[in-house]
Amino acid sequence: NDPSYHTYRFSFLDCPNNTKEEYEALCKSMTQERIDSTMNAVFTSPEGGFFSLAQRQAMQEDRLNDLPFVVTEPLYIFFDWGKVHDNTVRVIATMEKNDDGIPGVFVHEIKMYPLQTPYSEILDDLHRLVSDVGTKNIQHIGWDNTGVGGGIEDFINQLTQFGIMCTPVTFSLENKSRMYTTFK
Repeated sequence: NDPSYHTYRFSFLDCPNNTKEEYEALCKSMTQERIDSTMNAVFTSPEGGFFSLAQRQAMQEDRLNDLPFVVTEPLYIFFDWGKVHDNTVRVIATMEKNDDGIPGVFVHEIKMYPLQTPYSEILDDLHRLVSDVGTKNIQHIGWDNTGVGGGIEDFINQLTQFGIMCTPVTFSLENKSRMYTTFK
């Protein structure tokens, strides 16, 4: 954990026992993102994400959060629950199609809660949102369930009693890799 030695990047070919032929054979069964991150130790962001800053900026509009006053399309809500050192983030989106009929997502709101906001406050906020927009206007609620206690899952599952679909998603490295590669 010494910061002087904690950051390192070794590629597949840095090992003297690995050959170029082995490298090329392995590359045939992987996406470019996986080759870069697992074989070449090349990451498109400092955090090792699949999208570069330029790619993310190309997908995003520079605008304020814009949750509609009157909901005319089903809302999709997703939570990334913060733990000790990161914030909880709530995203509210609707489905849309571009001019070519290709499906996409329009993000109306990204709300970041202050660091270490109690889950109970965030869930109270969700309850107020559901009351304000009506259960019929919320299509689905999802959340990253990795490392989250059962209390949150139990509470959100109560929303299914109102007819709102709720889905916890457990993100493993393999699951994230597949989702991001498919999305990209």
